[in-house]
Amino acid sequence: MTPVVQQDRTGCGVASVAALTNQKHAAVKSAAAMLGVWDDGPRLWSPTTPMRKLLAFYGIAVRKKQDAFVLWEWLPARIKLHGEKTGWRGI
Repeated sequence: MTPVVQQDRTGCGVASVAALTNQKHAAVKSAAAMLGVWDDGPRLWSPTTPMRKLLAFYGIAVRKKQDAFVLWEWLPARIKLHGEKTGWRGI
């Protein structure tokens, strides 16, 4: 999996899907727009349904059960890598 740098302030979901699908950020953002999935809301979080819809568009199946976010430190290293390099610590 190739890391994808988030291009928008609230575009972490799009960047994640781009990394998982080995697509360019712009291509996934276009697909998201076509599907009615937006990542530019005023909040820094969103429900999982839009990202699940975007993943399904790319043929990626996800579990029905969702795990609650608990701690930043519990995220896989590949997700935190860029944030640690830039000093961004998330929420």
